[in-house]
Amino acid sequence: MPSRELVHEWANFLNRWEWQGFWTLTFKHDYTVWAARRALLRWALRWTLPAPDGPSFIFFLEWQQFGRVHFHGLTRNEIGPRIEMWSDWKERHGLARSESYNPSLGANYYCAKYLTKADGETILDERRINQWPARMSIGNL
Repeated sequence: MPSRELVHEWANFLNRWEWQGFWTLTFKHDYTVWAARRALLRWALRWTLPAPDGPSFIFFLEWQQFGRVHFHGLTRNEIGPRIEMWSDWKERHGLARSESYNPSLGANYYCAKYLTKADGETILDERRINQWPARMSIGNL
């Protein structure tokens, strides 16, 4: 389980950007982790533009109680209206829930729970990573 310090540093890292949406994405059918990750990446790459200063999305894999994978995450640089993004996921994969990101709450509010899960995985947009500021890191870790 990640330490409080690591969760705090992740939140500081994520608070560098102006996120637009917080998402919960589920699947109506059983997917392997590989297939779920692939579906998520295809959807996120289709609906966000790459940013030269950092990620346009970050998602956290979580297991539902009945054994299916789902994701929670943040997006920015969204291409279309959120209702179209929601509809695209729903049509292809299952349920989607979206809410506008509230910067006064910060990334920790949205992501701390998922960063502390031992069985999770983090999927970070790495497009244009070579253009991100050289000193970009997660704290001193």
